[in-house]
Formats: sequence, C-alpha cells, structure tokens
Amino acid sequence: QAGRLRPPMGRTRPSPRWWCCLVPLLAATLPWRCVGYAVGPAAVVEMSSTAGLKLAQLDEGESVVCYFDTGGSQHVCRCKLLSSSAGGTGGMLTVGADLQVAQQTGPATLAIAGLDPSTAVLCYGFKFTVGGCRLLSTSSSALTMGPQTAFPSLVGYLAVASLDNVTAIACYNDASNPNGKCNLLSVVGTSVSAGTGLVVNAGATAFVSLAALDAGRVVMCYEDVAASNVGRCNVVRLASGGALAKGTDFNIEGSAVRSTAVAAIGPHNAVVCY
Repeated sequence: QAGRLRPPMGRTRPSPRWWCCLVPLLAATLPWRCVGYAVGPAAVVEMSSTAGLKLAQLDEGESVVCYFDTGGSQHVCRCKLLSSSAGGTGGMLTVGADLQVAQQTGPATLAIAGLDPSTAVLCYGFKFTVGGCRLLSTSSSALTMGPQTAFPSLVGYLAVASLDNVTAIACYNDASNPNGKCNLLSVVGTSVSAGTGLVVNAGATAFVSLAALDAGRVVMCYEDVAASNVGRCNVVRLASGGALAKGTDFNIEGSAVRSTAVAAIGPHNAVVCY
C-alpha cells in the first residue's frame, strides 16, 4: 500500500513526495522496507515476517504504519511512526519506536485512519477473539495509544474512514452473524467509543473499502458474498442524534469480484476499482 503526503485541510499542497512499503511475499525471513520514491536508502520497518500492512497520514511528513508481526505463534499488532525529511533529490524515512497494540492467535485484520496532524484511530480484529479500536497519538516523535474499545462481535475485512478530527466510521463483516456493518467511532480524550452497529448488507460481506466524501458521509464498497459475490457500494451517512443511516445499494459489477478499493475524488464523487 502506498500513500501520498497530502496536506491537512486548508493547507497549501506541498511538492509531491511518495513512499511505499515493499513486502517480501516468498521469503518470510526478509524484512519489510519503506523507501522514498526514487530517493534514498530503505528504512527497515520490521525484521520478522509480516501481514496486513496499513498506512495513515498524520501531518505533512509524518505517517503511521501498522501491521501484524506473524513471526511467532501469535499475530502481534504493531505500529510505528514514519517521518519523512527532504534531502538531496528527495527525502529519507525515519522509523520510530515499536508500539505493540494487541496480540492473538489466528488470522487477523486491521484498519487505520488519520484524524488530525497528531492522532489516528486504529481498529483491529482476530478470527477467534473480539477485537477493538484505539486512539493513536504522537508527541515529540513518540507514538502512544489509548485504552481499547471492544467491538461487540467478531469482525473481518475492516475499513475505517475519518469524518473529522473526533469522529470516524468503521465498516466490516460481522462474523458472528454474517452481515456487513458500520459503527460510528467517537473520540473523547484518549478514548474511542463505538456507536450501535448499522447493518448495511444483510449477508456475508468481504473486501470492504471506505472513502470519506463530504461532511458526515462515506461510500462503502464490498463483495456481497451472500449474493453470488457481486460487487456493491452504498453511501453511509451520519444522521440526526449521532446514528448512522444508509442509502440504496447499487451494483458496481454483476459478476463476482475478489477485492474493492475506493477513493473520493470530490465531495460528491468517488472512484472504485475491483
């Protein structure tokens, strides 16, 4: 997964700088590396075998990378702060200290979204154990986390999108009662609370992706496993009283899809690939 160092709302867009993390798929003992695009030496993020890499931008030049360390008997969720500094023809990446968030056995899923220049919300789930969400914060180049807010069920195919600096929406497959759900996440202090789950798709749901549109709305795209694996999207919005509401389902592909990716290209439009 790659991300662009975009400015926060209202700031002037900087000169483009790109970075990416390269994951060795066949050699499990090789490290992950992050490199500045056509820039300089790689920065080692994790020496162990890994899975589920996700990135979120904070301020210009700072991002958080989270992933599962799968080198042992359990899936260990870890996060690190990545800092970018210009130098020569481009920039270099500095990897911050390791922050261990959670660990369990079995397959796992995670998602992360930046809220403001110093905070992000991280959600994660495990196949056999209820996961949760935490607030990640940065101060003096250190990454810290708040207390866990547990999901009410087993989750899979997590996606998170921020609405503003204190709210986000998390969507996922509820593996306890197979259907696609979304929860409003609210930040108070260093804690994250989850609202009541809204059923968006009444059947097993996979490959969930989210993109924030204008204030209070996200578009959710997914594979509808219960309907011959067709690709679908729906707009989920923040309604009165802090509840979530959904729009009308629409098909993006009448035949089976195996993944979705969606990104906003304006306050009312998004592009989805599958």
